[in-house]
Amino acid sequence: MILIVIGTRPEIIKMSPIIRECTNQGLDYSVVHTGQHYSYAMDKIFFEQLNLSLPEYNLEVGPEPRVPRPLRFLRVLRMFCSSIPWE
Repeated sequence: MILIVIGTRPEIIKMSPIIRECTNQGLDYSVVHTGQHYSYAMDKIFFEQLNLSLPEYNLEVGPEPRVPRPLRFLRVLRMFCSSIPWE
């Protein structure tokens, strides 16, 4: 399985051709969103405008001022990846 991890508007835009090609090739992939942006204007609108399905998974990292966002993201991503039955 291929995991495509995105979290910001530029990443959504940059990865959109790769997501489309994975679909066209029939590859086993999942899109994982970090959840950094949690408003329609900050990310969902880009999925609509680029004709992409919404991510299958949202890690919902969001705001938590006491722990730096990259550290929260890595912790949550590690838990997420450990829950996948890798073949």
